[in-house]
Amino acid sequence: MKTSDSTMPLSRQLRYEKQCRQKWRENAAKKQQKIRQQVQTIRALKKSRDAWKAKVEDLEQKSLLWIRQNQDLHRQVLHLTQQLQALSSNSSNDTIILNDETDDDTDDDHRLFHFRYSISTISVSVSQVISAGHSYRATARSMTLFSPFSELSSPHYTTIKSWVERLGLYELTRPKEKRDD
Repeated sequence: MKTSDSTMPLSRQLRYEKQCRQKWRENAAKKQQKIRQQVQTIRALKKSRDAWKAKVEDLEQKSLLWIRQNQDLHRQVLHLTQQLQALSSNSSNDTIILNDETDDDTDDDHRLFHFRYSISTISVSVSQVISAGHSYRATARSMTLFSPFSELSSPHYTTIKSWVERLGLYELTRPKEKRDD
């Protein structure tokens, strides 16, 4: 506010200038307080994020270690199974039938005709949907999670849905049992 153009008395102009300066200081102090609070919040979030990152990295390392240990144990079991079969076939004429799946792609003995997946994969998937009440997608996800740890492969959820629908169609169209009442 210019003093030459104003019709206000000088004392009033000074009070007005002081009030404006005081309001500016109060607003600047409030803004500084907000900035301090936001800096503290950001600092706390960074610490939290770093802590979570460390936990995730630790868990990833542990899971990789567990997967490697499981694969090693699986190889040992397969090796021992082969040795047992070799010993039992050499020592007697009685043959012991064991489920020897040394190659994951050679499940031909345990597959149905024109099916890609083994009978055990189909039965586990269908029983998860029917008995446990899992959704098709949840069943597919759980099969994907457990496939590295077992011999079961992981089908797509639409494949599981078609298996359940085939089973349902069979149940609807099969001949009913006659009662002897």
